Amino acid sequence: MKTVNFSTKNAKALRVNATNEAKGMNHAIKAVKVVWERDTNDADLKASIEAAKNDGLTLNDFTAEFIIKHLNGTNFVKDGVIGATSKGEFKAKASWTAGQVVDYVRRANRARILAENKAEKNEESK
Repeated sequence: MKTVNFSTKNAKALRVNATNEAKGMNHAIKAVKVVWERDTNDADLKASIEAAKNDGLTLNDFTAEFIIKHLNGTNFVKDGVIGATSKGEFKAKASWTAGQVVDYVRRANRARILAENKAEKNEESK
């Protein structure tokens, strides 16, 4: 007996949801964490992770909360929504790659460091 229940039509919802999940921020963050924790002989990867650690980043900083906290009010986060401003219009990000997560965390970390340096400078001038 031959049955064909799992046809193209029946598989559509599974395919669409799986594709959306792969484009989601959580999936991208998991990919970054896997690479961060990987034991590797790749000198460039080790140097990249070491540079992030030297800037005070930890694996726990690769989150939407970290990005929102440090980039809110910029062209990358508006009212707690992560996105980007293009041609003067802000659009929320619907899909993510691991590289994009790294870039947003890098921007957030830079904003954090600049804010800390500014606060330090203000303390010294008092």
